[in-house]
Amino acid sequence: MKDERNGRLKVSHYTENFLNPVACLLLGFQLHTGRRTRSEVSLLQWSMVQVQNALMILPQTKTSKHNDIYSFALSEPAVDILRIIQKEKLVKITEKCWFRNRFYFEPGDIRNKYVFPSRDYGRKIAKGIGKTPYLVDVRKTWWSVLKMAGVERKLKHYATRHTTMSWTLEATGNIKSVAEVGGVTETTAMGYAKQSKNVVRKTLKDMQNVIKPPQPLKEVV
Repeated sequence: MKDERNGRLKVSHYTENFLNPVACLLLGFQLHTGRRTRSEVSLLQWSMVQVQNALMILPQTKTSKHNDIYSFALSEPAVDILRIIQKEKLVKITEKCWFRNRFYFEPGDIRNKYVFPSRDYGRKIAKGIGKTPYLVDVRKTWWSVLKMAGVERKLKHYATRHTTMSWTLEATGNIKSVAEVGGVTETTAMGYAKQSKNVVRKTLKDMQNVIKPPQPLKEVV
C-alpha cells in the first residue's frame, strides 16, 4: 500500500498487519507481470529493469530452451512498485526500524544490486547464516495476504502466474498476447489461462441470440 503524499509505502499498513514489505512488493510485482518467483522475480537485479521504458530484460528464463523471449513489457502497477522501492532505498533511518532496514543498505552491500533484497543475508538464521542476498521464501506473507483478503484455503503462490495470464486472456481474448506475457508457447499459454465465470456467462447469454427456435411446420392445404 502506497502513501499518496510522498509516493513511498504506508508504514502503518505493514506494521499493524505484521507484513514483510519486501515480500508484499515482490508478490505485487509478480501478480502484475506473471513472472516466476524463484527463477525470475526473486533474483531480479536493477540492471535487468528499465523503469523509464517500462521494460524487463532477463538473461534467461525457465523456458529459454524452447523460445527466445527474454524481454517483457511492464504494466503501470509493476513500474509503480519499482519506483516505490527506488524511493525507499534512499531512506536511511539511524534508529532501529525493522521496516526501513528492509530496503536501505550501506554502499558496497551486495543487496543493493537486487530489487527485492533479503535482510537475512549474512545474519544468523534457523538454518545457519543467510547466504542469499535476495528474498526467496514469501509463503508466510502470501498466506497472510490471502487471509486478509478473506481467502481461507491455502492456494499455491504459483497461482499468481495463472491469474495474470487469465487476466490477459479476459482483457484481450488473444492467446498470442497471453503467450507473450507469460513468455511461453501458445500451447502452454492455453493451459495456464482460464476463462473467468463472467466471460463464460456472457458467452452463454450471447449463445441464446445464435440459437434460433425451430420454426413450426406449415400445414399443407
